[in-house]
Amino acid sequence: MAVQRLQKELRLLAKDPLPSIIARPDTKNILVWHYVLEGDASSEFAGGTYHGKITFPSQYPFRPPAIVMVTPSGRFQSNTRLCLSMSDYHPETWNPSWSVASILTGLQSFFYENTATTGSVKCSARERQKLAAASAAFNEKNPTFRKVFPDLIGTGERSISELSDRDRTTNRDVTDGARRRETTTTTETKKNVFLARFVVVALVAVAAIVFAAVTRATQ
Repeated sequence: MAVQRLQKELRLLAKDPLPSIIARPDTKNILVWHYVLEGDASSEFAGGTYHGKITFPSQYPFRPPAIVMVTPSGRFQSNTRLCLSMSDYHPETWNPSWSVASILTGLQSFFYENTATTGSVKCSARERQKLAAASAAFNEKNPTFRKVFPDLIGTGERSISELSDRDRTTNRDVTDGARRRETTTTTETKKNVFLARFVVVALVAVAAIVFAAVTRATQ
């Protein structure tokens, strides 16, 4: 259920990307998504690129995901599960109709608030500006970031909005790959079921032959 749902949401995001946010699933595990939130130019986070991760349970969309922000921001603690209404901290407030897009939009909105929660920190505007300026260099040292977002590395860095076209292709490739793996798994399962049934039938036939032979011998 979770895989099919996330594949669908991936296709929707490819058609309608979010402003100032880019999200990509792990190429080998669609239950793990990475995102980058671009700091608003009119805020103290201007110039910042904040990498984070969303881990979906196998029961998604009936259970909420875990959400963390990896890049130091002055708003959230790094690598700490965030207590949000759409995170696994509050399964009682989770709504199965929420999607990756609504989760990221909610996270983005909460990012610019000063509401305290588990995983949030208090920093001055100057500290946040320093962290924003250092965020790109921090991300470049992260192997996972370099692997998932190679187009945000180095002097050729582009804004989040400029990556929409690339992600349409990337997300389609990830979806197609997941679909191929799912088809392969289904085919293998059918083969295994067929072989199991064949073995059972063969064993029953052999047992019948042996029984008949024993019966004749005793008569």
